[in-house]
Amino acid sequence: MTITVHDASHNPVSGITVAGTWSGGATGGSSCVTTGSGQCQVSKQMQKNSASATFSVTSLSGATYSLAANHDPETDSNGPTVTLLKP
Repeated sequence: MTITVHDASHNPVSGITVAGTWSGGATGGSSCVTTGSGQCQVSKQMQKNSASATFSVTSLSGATYSLAANHDPETDSNGPTVTLLKP
């Protein structure tokens, strides 16, 4: 999964450590550091019997997260939780 971090003016932010935990079809933690594009990737192998896994961001080191300013693509403003479906 690709994570994008940007500032209030929608500029990409590099050097942010994004950490989170997996639940459902995957377990444990993952983290990544954003590049100049403001993006980084986390991944986990999904359990065979599971149809989905959820990644919840637990911290952003080097930035303050504002739920009210969240602009997630699904427009549900659920903030730092994404559920991935098995292909």
